[in-house]
Amino acid sequence: MESNNQTEQTKKQLRQVNDYVVCQVQLESCINFIQSIDNEKIFFVSSIFDTLKVLSHLENLPQIDSIFIFNWEQIDYEHLILDNSKLIGVYNELNLLCLSIQEQIDFLDQNLQTFR
Repeated sequence: MESNNQTEQTKKQLRQVNDYVVCQVQLESCINFIQSIDNEKIFFVSSIFDTLKVLSHLENLPQIDSIFIFNWEQIDYEHLILDNSKLIGVYNELNLLCLSIQEQIDFLDQNLQTFR
């Protein structure tokens, strides 16, 4: 689990990309929260430590638009099977993670404008 300082820094930087950031620690409460969302798209960020536990639960949730994995301790993840159609990438640097999230937000906005 991330240190408190690392968690706070991560949340602070994610809020610069999108001011609505929700952090969940328990898988069941996280899934319940996601399922309670209507008419919104979720960009889901997980630590590398929780990836295997959460990916299989997220694949079929229509609220999840994109999945990002933050590997802040730069752990070797090559052995992990990260096969998920919503997975955008694994990021070792917070700046690159935030940049990728912003790109996905822009892409989603462009697609929504096309259909209006």
